[in-house]
Amino acid sequence: MGTTSNSNGYFQLTVLQPRENMLIVFEHVSFHRQEIPLNEAEKTTAFYLKPRVILLPGIKIEAAQGRPKIATRLCTERKQFQA
Repeated sequence: MGTTSNSNGYFQLTVLQPRENMLIVFEHVSFHRQEIPLNEAEKTTAFYLKPRVILLPGIKIEAAQGRPKIATRLCTERKQFQA
């Protein structure tokens, strides 16, 4: 079972057959995963997730002579859509 939140973070989750030791799991790529026991979650109206920073390796950009083939192709495709 699962649910998603709206753009303001509000969600609704209906548990039809609650069981002992059932957990609610909150996951988002930009936040740390959080697990909360269902019996505790029923008493809470707001859940706060801790932001997670994902460091990516740097990239190096160098100028090249002339226009790269991919840029030329993108410009050509853009003109086709505008026509």
